[in-house]
Amino acid sequence: ADAATYSGWSERLDALAYDGVSAHLVTSMTLPATWPHPVLVSGENLFVGRAASDASSANPAQSSLETWRLGDAGKFELLGKVSLTQPASALFAVNDLLAVQSSDYAVGLFDGSDPAALRLVGLGKPPGCLYVDLKYADGAIATDLWLPLGVFGVARVPASP
Repeated sequence: ADAATYSGWSERLDALAYDGVSAHLVTSMTLPATWPHPVLVSGENLFVGRAASDASSANPAQSSLETWRLGDAGKFELLGKVSLTQPASALFAVNDLLAVQSSDYAVGLFDGSDPAALRLVGLGKPPGCLYVDLKYADGAIATDLWLPLGVFGVARVPASP
């Protein structure tokens, strides 16, 4: 790799244009070096979780969830950012909800109708020590988020509009 494309072993998110024959790089964004940093593409929106990179009592860095979009100029544009109490470990969009699972397995629900101004509408945690895979969840603000727990049934994370 040459100096113009070398990323220093960092992870990057690339936007490509495909002309039917070849893919061409439009723009690229370096993902945070601090883990976890989940990424979710939902429609025109790109959600990136950022873990606090320097959390100490002198500098209490805040984890966050960012909303990005590929702008008309061919560059990623930051639309909005919300603070999180725990780093996001998984992201999932369903209907008008954006579910954010944290490292302590809690699930925060955000109203996804305005991706540039995400608003927390619910918070819950499955009972016991159960891991939940968000990709099997279903719901909406009007019906809450339902998380399948296999042989243990389902868990509900309430959402209030």
